Amino acid sequence: MKTLYALLMFCVLGFSQPALAGVNKTIAAFNADIEFVMSKVEKGSGHFQSLAALKSDFKKTSDKSWKMARHEFYAYASGVYDKMRKIATDAKVRAPTKPNWL
Repeated sequence: MKTLYALLMFCVLGFSQPALAGVNKTIAAFNADIEFVMSKVEKGSGHFQSLAALKSDFKKTSDKSWKMARHEFYAYASGVYDKMRKIATDAKVRAPTKPNWL
């Protein structure tokens, strides 16, 4: 019986953690990249306001990421990265590269 419980726990932990790790890795990468871009953009500009709105929207979605399938969250994050890159290039700031897993 102990073996059955141990096997069951191994399966649950083995299959759930990689998905959460990938989503958490994406959230951490985005937060670091948007903070970098926001630090380079003038604070009162429209670009800064757009980045702040994008950051807020991403935060709301990432807080509910556990309700989404991983591929849906990655598609959403990829689109957010594209928007951030466009705003950064419009503001003439070096845009971070999109992570290769997106």
